[in-house]
Amino acid sequence: MALPPNYLFVNPKDGRLVSRSYLQVPGGTSADPGISFIDSADSGFSCDASGVVSIISDGVQGVTVSSSAVNLSGSVSLTGPLSFPLGTAAAPSLYPGTDTNTGIYSPGVDQVAISTGGVSRVFVSGGGNVGINTTSPAYTLDVNGGIFAESGVRLGNGYSAIDVETGASGLYLSGSQGATNHVFINPSGNVGIGTASPSIPGPYASVVDIRGTTTDQNWGGAVRLASNNGTTVNSALYSNSTGLNLYNTLAGAILFGTNNAERARIDSSGRFLVGTSTARANFFNTTLTAIKQTEGANSSDSSQGRFVSQVFGTAGTAGPIQIFAKHRSNSIGDTTVVQSGDDLGVISFQGADGTEFVDGAAIKAQVDGTPGANDMPSRLVFFTTADGAASSTERMRIKSTGVINFSNAPTYADNTAALAGGLVAGDVYKTSAGDLRITV
Repeated sequence: MALPPNYLFVNPKDGRLVSRSYLQVPGGTSADPGISFIDSADSGFSCDASGVVSIISDGVQGVTVSSSAVNLSGSVSLTGPLSFPLGTAAAPSLYPGTDTNTGIYSPGVDQVAISTGGVSRVFVSGGGNVGINTTSPAYTLDVNGGIFAESGVRLGNGYSAIDVETGASGLYLSGSQGATNHVFINPSGNVGIGTASPSIPGPYASVVDIRGTTTDQNWGGAVRLASNNGTTVNSALYSNSTGLNLYNTLAGAILFGTNNAERARIDSSGRFLVGTSTARANFFNTTLTAIKQTEGANSSDSSQGRFVSQVFGTAGTAGPIQIFAKHRSNSIGDTTVVQSGDDLGVISFQGADGTEFVDGAAIKAQVDGTPGANDMPSRLVFFTTADGAASSTERMRIKSTGVINFSNAPTYADNTAALAGGLVAGDVYKTSAGDLRITV
């Protein structure tokens, strides 16, 4: 039997509805779809007046299809890949609701990114680097901006860590997993190394408190200053039972400065220099140097570089003392007894001759007899250098007995001869008989 041009019938073999032309049904609603299923009357398809087609499941609208978009309600489970356009930061391919400038997009091959407000915020490169506020991450995690972590951050392989203590106590940094915190910064900015209670006695505004990691009470904290290769120790500052130690292990000096200028130094030979960075080695008309050197130069006679003072105050008669002491040993700290004729101390007055310093006058204290327990007989000897001479000559001595000796006084026959020889009134001379006279 021939069928008419337009027909609609039910296939008796499988119950399917067959139409040669179009089939019109009501648009329906979510609760009553225009096309529904026999076993589930509230599941099927509906279409509203604007042409939006919906897929209904159990009376709930799950998918809507319009001429410009497909919208899903609820979760989606896929058994195959989902492909979508690359998109841009301003127009991401996947976005929530109607917020079309916030979502996920792909800036290029093997790249994925997240934008908010049309600006890229998170970027994942093809190499697996993640950038936050940067589209060119150079590290596994590259953050352009600050990071806030309330309870702590652990970095590295589990053996190095940065921990932030909960609350307002401060910031802890530890160098090994589960170890005692090594560095602590409290809210005042004080830094503790080896202690969580950084403090220094005294009214200091900022504190760096370094404690030793050993339980040995003889050793405290230490600071090492090394060269850039990390293997050569240039200097170290540490404390132990003997006190504060400052060392320079290389052939260099230790400098002290104020107002951005050097004021003193200990050079590599152990000489203490004040007012100069170069030690002199031209005393006594030769290459002798000195362990302590102070130097100043100024056009003013009142310059502070000209003066050295030692001030002492007391309600009694005592005054300041400069001590010159001598023992007969090559070892520091010894007290080997001295011998007659030994210099106990010398004050030398020297002047520059254009090349080096030459002794012009001196006062020497010498042992004047045999020393014993609490017994040190001594004399004072006075020297001056004559015109044309390269060294000084003894002129007078005060012996241990109190006797004053002028053995080197010039010899003249009488007062007239002394004056003719160049002496002036008040000078001392001796006669050929050994008598001391004063010119008049």
